Amino acid sequence: MQEPAAGTSRRETGLDLARGLAVAGMAIVNFDLALAGDGGPSWLATLVESVQGRASALFVVLAGVGIGILSQRRGTTARSTIARRGIALFVGGLALLAVWPADILHFYGLWFVLVVPLLGRSRRTLLALAAFLVALFPALVLLGVDYERHWDFEALEYEGVLTADGFVRHLTFNGFHPTIPWFAYLLAGLALSDLLTDRRVSVLALAALTGAIAMATEWLSPRLVASVVPEAGPLLDTSSIPPGPPYVIAGGATAISVLALCIHIGRRPRRWRVLRAVEECVCAAGRCALSLYVLHVLVGIVPAYALTDEARGPELSRPQVTLFWLAWCAVFFTAAWAWTARGRTGPFEAALRRVAP
Repeated sequence: MQEPAAGTSRRETGLDLARGLAVAGMAIVNFDLALAGDGGPSWLATLVESVQGRASALFVVLAGVGIGILSQRRGTTARSTIARRGIALFVGGLALLAVWPADILHFYGLWFVLVVPLLGRSRRTLLALAAFLVALFPALVLLGVDYERHWDFEALEYEGVLTADGFVRHLTFNGFHPTIPWFAYLLAGLALSDLLTDRRVSVLALAALTGAIAMATEWLSPRLVASVVPEAGPLLDTSSIPPGPPYVIAGGATAISVLALCIHIGRRPRRWRVLRAVEECVCAAGRCALSLYVLHVLVGIVPAYALTDEARGPELSRPQVTLFWLAWCAVFFTAAWAWTARGRTGPFEAALRRVAP
């Protein structure tokens, strides 16, 4: 979903830049989740936690923007392409789920299919549906639907995903990225896709507005948590598990703010050669975002487990994980630049387009 918007003569660089940052953010969070044990400065733990749930939210918002752009370009013929890509991502994500329980691709694929009937709807309708999903999650919890079912929160593992009950709950309500309310991020991206790609709109103003909303929510959340009974506190927190309204609002606003800033930066010329080189590498990674997401699991997390005898994985310190992440990004972002410099798209992107041109 990376075609340029209708009426533009060239690719929107900021979208690729945001995709690259999203992949980098998801990689550090997942490396930390899978490979880190105890140890390391508290500020580094805080930094990683601040990215958790935000990078993946940006990834999903970008999916919505990409779907909106594709729909603008192709009209009703886009529906078939989006649905087929969704099915392919769902099946591929289920395969990845076998080695990576926190996979997002199968959720991503499901949301592609779910969004097809909503293409062409007004911005107000899409945002209203997104708000409904945000409110529906705490309503279900307060009505007694068990969010903790199948979870081992000490190990941060979801058990029973292969059972019928576990699989349905995992997809819809209490997995790592449940459709209620995570589908709201994709709807928000779809609703704002025309604004973000319209050069007459001030994306800098949009970045400032959504950034202010994110900061206000982050400031207000701990005060709300302190003022309610402990049982209701998690629903008012801005952590991604459980995904209560403050988290979805803060995560979505942060994602839109970062995306708008990336678009603004992408439209401005780079004066310094070093900055141009860094931007080109990150944008190249953005054009290979799907491939790099898969590879950060297959050539990052899986080998680390295979090379250790410890049942729970390597349990590196956070500084070690951070160095591993920096090395991974340096190697694979440079490889993405070399790959795309020859006019090629990422290997998994190419396979997806062959399945659904």
